[in-house]
Amino acid sequence: PPGLLIDSISSEDSVQARLQQRLEGLSPRGHGWFVKPNSGGSSAGIARVLEACDLIPAVASILAGGERALVEGLIRGVEVSVGVIGESGRDLRALPTVEIQPKTSGWFDTKEKYASAGAVEICPPENIPPAVDEELRMLAVRAHVATDCRGYSRSDFIVTETAEIYALEVNTIPGLTERSLLPLEAAAAGMNFESLCLEILRLARGDD
Repeated sequence: PPGLLIDSISSEDSVQARLQQRLEGLSPRGHGWFVKPNSGGSSAGIARVLEACDLIPAVASILAGGERALVEGLIRGVEVSVGVIGESGRDLRALPTVEIQPKTSGWFDTKEKYASAGAVEICPPENIPPAVDEELRMLAVRAHVATDCRGYSRSDFIVTETAEIYALEVNTIPGLTERSLLPLEAAAAGMNFESLCLEILRLARGDD
């Protein structure tokens, strides 16, 4: 999505006004924004901002915690995730795509990720056409290679109702809990949890 990385905010009114204008320009569809720490995971510290007047306070909150703030335009659509496993140039492969359906929050926040009554995660996806699914898996492999990931990764995307694909992020160390997406995808590919862990260890050791 269109985004802006912010290191600091000046207290000067004219500077803040210009920054506010730039931030508002990141949401051309008028849907809103996500304001997030530039590092970390599990949606910790992320704010979904729907009113322009709340943008600067959300950015300031993240900067106060010592992080840089990433502001991105909110893209409406189906959220999906694609795991990748293997070694670049050899047996690198994408796992089946998983579709994420939040229940109450409207987006895949920490509660939806980890609560037992959280989001429904469907693999293979219900609302993604096969051609788009194929493209998502190809893009996940490209993202893995472009960011120099090794062994395994998981990339998250939004697919709009007109089949536009937006890459959200690459997870360099995907979760491996009972609610995590990578084990779900591996299971859909015929790899149980033990086999997945052994494969990750094999790749880390560099075994053939």
